[in-house]
Amino acid sequence: MNISRVGFLSVGLVLSACGEQQPAPTTFSTTLSLSGIDSAEIEVSDSTHHIYFSGFLNKTATLNNLPANEYFTIKRQKINGYKNSGDQYFGANLDRGVVNIVIQYDYAYNPYQVSGNIEGLENFSGTLLINDSSDLTFGKSNIINGYVDLKLTNIAPPQADLVNRFSDTCAEDTTSPLTATFRSMRVLDINGTLVGVVKERLMDQSRFNPESQVVRFYSDNAYSWYGYCNIFLVNSTNSINASKGWNALFMQFNGSDYQFDIIPEDQKTKLVFIPLKAKKLSLWFDIPSISFIYGSRDTKQLNAYTQYEGYYIGYVDLSTDIPGLNVSPSRIILSGQNRNNKLNFTYTGDKKISNIFHLYAKDDKGQVLSTVTGNLSVQ
Repeated sequence: MNISRVGFLSVGLVLSACGEQQPAPTTFSTTLSLSGIDSAEIEVSDSTHHIYFSGFLNKTATLNNLPANEYFTIKRQKINGYKNSGDQYFGANLDRGVVNIVIQYDYAYNPYQVSGNIEGLENFSGTLLINDSSDLTFGKSNIINGYVDLKLTNIAPPQADLVNRFSDTCAEDTTSPLTATFRSMRVLDINGTLVGVVKERLMDQSRFNPESQVVRFYSDNAYSWYGYCNIFLVNSTNSINASKGWNALFMQFNGSDYQFDIIPEDQKTKLVFIPLKAKKLSLWFDIPSISFIYGSRDTKQLNAYTQYEGYYIGYVDLSTDIPGLNVSPSRIILSGQNRNNKLNFTYTGDKKISNIFHLYAKDDKGQVLSTVTGNLSVQ
């Protein structure tokens, strides 16, 4: 069992009832209760290293016939995603009993929730899909103004999605778990169009490979492993302990393969949007002609249509090649495959003109994605 020791947690005692002095008890009972997690591997021993409990504690367990006037140590399994609060200690004087003992697990990050503002999706509303590595969708959540709050406690992959990704050569336990994983989450716009993915990264990315990220996985039972385990390449000096249910690991590329490890306890995670950009953007007018009376400052409207090969989310900046011919809005948001954009044109030039003009759609780097040609008349 992979258990660490750090720190001390005192346990309060309950005074016996007032009145006539009773013979001091020679044994006592107590109840162990988990808080913050459903299952964890626990070992309870006394000062002589005699073991009273060893194995997985599922919520609660009662220990009977514990000798009085003795102190006991609770060794707790270190679980990925939870702070390591270390060993707990408890005991009883000859004339006292003990209260029930709570074994607390606190999050270093939250393995049961994907929540927060999505970087790159400000003011965007749509749907977040959870897909496993076989591309099966088993969960979703709304995105509202770039914010998502997905509670994984409400999501469990169907049994058909769970597969054995481990080999017994790296197992610390005899039975390999069945798991489902996801490294990214798909994003759909309000029309149901796929526009990109969300990946979970560590907040302090400067300390790690730029492509490093968080991998979420579901396990049908608690498990420990080390070394090379099929898709998991783990530092052999740092065994991984998974709890039943949802877990999270830190993944980074080591130059030849992906390496998985526990997430550093001092790290927080963030959500980052990665758009699926179009291979080609097409832009055209339904009626490609506008005319002005010189000096009138009139506004003329054209319908401009966008079409994509592939998918794109983001914005494009619009501009013309004629001095004084202005377009508004000068920036349009693209979040689907096809769109009709109503564009307003004004002319503030200092001369009459009759010529063709070009409307340019440029990305955030100033690269021209598409050009459309129209006729301009100012008389």
